[in-house]
Amino acid sequence: MARNDGVDRTTVRNQPRTESNIADAEAHNERQKACYQNEDIVPERSHLNIHFKEPSGSYQEMFRQMEQDGTISTRGLKQDAVHYGELVFDVNSAYFHNHGGYEFAQAFYAEAYKAAVDIVGGEQYILSAVTHADERSQGMSKAIGYDVWHYHLHVVYVPVVEKQILWSKRCKDPALVGTVKETVMQISHSKKWQSRPVLNEFGEPMRTKTGKIVLKKSYSVLQDRYHDAMFAAGYASTSVPKKISNIIELLKITAHIDDFPPQTDRIHVANGTLFLDGSYSASNDEIVRSRFPVAYNPSAPSPEGWLRFLSSLLYEDDIPALQEYIGYCLIPSNKGQRMMVIKGSGGEGKSQIGTVLSHLFGCNAKDGSVGKVSENRFAHADLEHIHLLIDDDMRMEALRQTNYVKSLVTAQGRMDLEKKGRQSYQGWMFARLLAFSNGDLQSLYDRSNGFYRRQLILTTRERQPDRVDDPDIAEKMCCELEGIFLWAFEGLQRLVANHFRFTESARSRSNREAVKQDANNVLFFMEAGDYIRLTPEGKVGSQELYEIYTVWCRENGFSPLENRSFSEFLIANQKKYSIEHSNNLTNLVGRRVWGFTGIKPVLRLPLRTADGWWRDCSDDNPFI
Repeated sequence: MARNDGVDRTTVRNQPRTESNIADAEAHNERQKACYQNEDIVPERSHLNIHFKEPSGSYQEMFRQMEQDGTISTRGLKQDAVHYGELVFDVNSAYFHNHGGYEFAQAFYAEAYKAAVDIVGGEQYILSAVTHADERSQGMSKAIGYDVWHYHLHVVYVPVVEKQILWSKRCKDPALVGTVKETVMQISHSKKWQSRPVLNEFGEPMRTKTGKIVLKKSYSVLQDRYHDAMFAAGYASTSVPKKISNIIELLKITAHIDDFPPQTDRIHVANGTLFLDGSYSASNDEIVRSRFPVAYNPSAPSPEGWLRFLSSLLYEDDIPALQEYIGYCLIPSNKGQRMMVIKGSGGEGKSQIGTVLSHLFGCNAKDGSVGKVSENRFAHADLEHIHLLIDDDMRMEALRQTNYVKSLVTAQGRMDLEKKGRQSYQGWMFARLLAFSNGDLQSLYDRSNGFYRRQLILTTRERQPDRVDDPDIAEKMCCELEGIFLWAFEGLQRLVANHFRFTESARSRSNREAVKQDANNVLFFMEAGDYIRLTPEGKVGSQELYEIYTVWCRENGFSPLENRSFSEFLIANQKKYSIEHSNNLTNLVGRRVWGFTGIKPVLRLPLRTADGWWRDCSDDNPFI
């Protein structure tokens, strides 16, 4: 118990006892021995030991009497089964020494005995309860130069659980079969101390990912029950009096509110609250979920250094989109349903934007990784109540799954969040994503328009060879935060007035289309007039069309998609290409097959049916 760290600790140990060793425990507890191997036991002080329940005979005699009286049942027990248990309540010696010694220990263990009665299930199952006051604390006594006593409590009991005996089929009255015949208190140490389910905040058992119930071991259950009882009795582990603890709990209850729902019509700044209509309240004593560290100063000068930096970094027609996006991140709303990627070839200084925004947003921004958000189901919970996630150097590899990213970008309201070791819960999510990269944000499998249309992609200007970089540029721009805030707020107002539609330049839209086409070469193939032609009179089988597509990929240096992915893309884009997926087509031997109307093959390839028929068009196949 003693760790010499100034912290008071208490614990209770549960020791099983059998008929073969209960006599030794009794001799120690009741001080029946003539001499002791433990030199710290002082027999001259044994009269100070405190019995909260004295045994009426030996432990084994009391056990037999309880069995004869029907208080306990030993039905079905083996000879070497555990018949007894012993709870040993212990506290570090300094705790009692510093709080009054013997009298304080007597009062403390009187409460501990009450806890023991509740834990055991009733005083009738306790054989003996004695506090030892005759054992010296050797280490502490040597340290301070005089005797200090180590007080502890032994409680010997019979472990019982309630068991219902049912009427068997041999009962003469069929109506009684299966009903309760009698209820006995069965001795069972294992069932008395079996593990218990861990409950969540709703009182329901917590489960693992595979659905198994999470169990708390009996030792932990015992410690919790003991500590709860002692805390309720006024013995707080922090040495704070119970009255003060109750006052603190009352203050918590009084100050508690259910939630902080997002307020999308205002921005809480260091010196007040700014509303989207431009009105301002100078009061900042409201308790809010997020408050920006920058002050609202309508007279702040224009951030010339910031604007010069952006003009040198980005094309002029892309700056309004960035202005609107930064302003968009000031409010807890995902109505814009966009993330932003600023792409360059390296060395342009684009990550300086992230440094400035970290100072502008304060604790409302977090550095992170888009890749982690896409892969880790716990990453969402880390972004709860966060306005902006900044990925300073986005990973180049394609995302294996995009559902987490898409749900984060489009979240409007509560989302199901999960933290390690905790039950999932509903939380507010409105984090926006801003990534800086030397490449595109691609998906390994998701080629849907939904993934790419949510991206605002800005490209940086080429870095001039004679440009001289300023290592202090970020610090200088951070001196203009009040002006940058006004600039971003102007962009937010413009975005709101435009119904959350961003001012995209033709270059930005072209960037998005290029990324989408690069991820899905079927888009290029559908424009390849030397291989296929889109015409209302055309028709082609799915297998033949895929063969033409693979030839196009080989001739143009692309890797073909899987046949199923190829067909799924065409089916999803039937309206775009004015085609129709149909099973009313016939192959070269007259069997009906799936294919597409509205597509006419220009390249004629040899085809083979499953039963061996060939169509030979070798003149059109450059690989024969």
